[in-house]
Amino acid sequence: GADPAWAAAPVPIRATYTWTGSGSNDHWDNVANWSFPGAGWPDDCYDDAVIPSSPYGFAVELVTEQIDDLTIEGDAAFSSQTPAIETLTVDSLTLIGECEIQLSGARVRTQTCSD
Repeated sequence: GADPAWAAAPVPIRATYTWTGSGSNDHWDNVANWSFPGAGWPDDCYDDAVIPSSPYGFAVELVTEQIDDLTIEGDAAFSSQTPAIETLTVDSLTLIGECEIQLSGARVRTQTCSD
């Protein structure tokens, strides 16, 4: 038979989520705002997030999360979902093309990701 300890060990799944902004709000943790609707949002060290280029840029209301990589391909305005300062911690941050990043009551920082 299978070793129960081995069978119960979760297998990390690497995923890349692309922001669509299609949800009813701009919340980071709204699954409808991501390219994997119904499959969550980037929320752990195995997840990458892409904020694509858009003619008007994207507004994103952050929650405190730690993810692997964040790629921003155009203008983005980050704010906090709550009155507290929310922090998105990323292992790496990549800016592609011409980008203007605005932060209002939110923080994006780099730090080695550890689950």
